[in-house]
Amino acid sequence: MHAAATSGVPIVSLHGTSSPILLHPWIYPDGKCIAVLSPNTCSPCQRSYRLQLCESGLTKMDCMQNLRPEFVESAMSEIEKLAAGTCLIMKGNHLLTKQDYLKSWKRSVQFTLNNNMARVALKLTSPNRPSSLAGWKPVAQRNSGN
Repeated sequence: MHAAATSGVPIVSLHGTSSPILLHPWIYPDGKCIAVLSPNTCSPCQRSYRLQLCESGLTKMDCMQNLRPEFVESAMSEIEKLAAGTCLIMKGNHLLTKQDYLKSWKRSVQFTLNNNMARVALKLTSPNRPSSLAGWKPVAQRNSGN
């Protein structure tokens, strides 16, 4: 994705746990991109307690599996219509600018609910779990003594 961005090739990137804001392609002025985001309400969960739930095996990490071919096909047809220098985010059937995505009240509410529910679930399942993300290791690594 990042190498393609240096050549001005149109880019369709796929994002499950990764944030299209933090890990979007940096496009040259003649490039264009669409970051397709998983339809899961918990996506993206990068750097959140929700990701820890999946990594520890308490929930199923299926965000990439839920990126259906129709989403990619739609993004590929939409990218042809974009002006050079444009990079958008596609969640479901909606195309958003990065600013609109960040201002979305629905995204904010979903992230807050998912993060808080995950934090509670992690506390309930492991009383020895650290209270912050710093230094966190998956349960398997902590139990093995590594």
